[in-house]
Amino acid sequence: GVTSLAIYRGEVIAGGCFSSLNGVPVNSLARWDGAAWQPLGEGSNTCVNAMTVYHGRLIASGNFRSPTGSAINGVGRWDGATWSPMGNGTDQPPQSFLIHDDQLFMCGNFNIAGGHVSAYIARWRDCVADLDNGSGMGICDGGVTIDDLLYYITLYADGVARADIDDGSSTGTP
Repeated sequence: GVTSLAIYRGEVIAGGCFSSLNGVPVNSLARWDGAAWQPLGEGSNTCVNAMTVYHGRLIASGNFRSPTGSAINGVGRWDGATWSPMGNGTDQPPQSFLIHDDQLFMCGNFNIAGGHVSAYIARWRDCVADLDNGSGMGICDGGVTIDDLLYYITLYADGVARADIDDGSSTGTP
């Protein structure tokens, strides 16, 4: 059945453990286009546990592979066209996601996240320097440009805690 719902690019996305919705083959991932269920890309080769949207991408967890066959390792992101892994992923798929203070938290029965020991809960942050795509809305675009610097200066001037990216040790430790 359906285990997770998210809104992505104005459409309802359903994830879970199902091969079709209302007779439409969808392979565990479907999108509601306002009139009918449609597949989301090629779907997933296994169940999807949880979903959320983070920095303009759909994040999903499960033991799935991308349609090209590359391993997603527990958690992956969809950019509207393709799936890609999130770093080294997790040793078991997360069961839930939460976004707080522009950081993605995940929890589940995993012991490793991003290649580090992280029992049951982990925090994901995209590249700390990739802050904005020029929209001023804090949406990462996968690259570091002058837009990121301008957005950072705005955050810092507004006293936003995450703008303090170094404790004075010059190591990048907040």
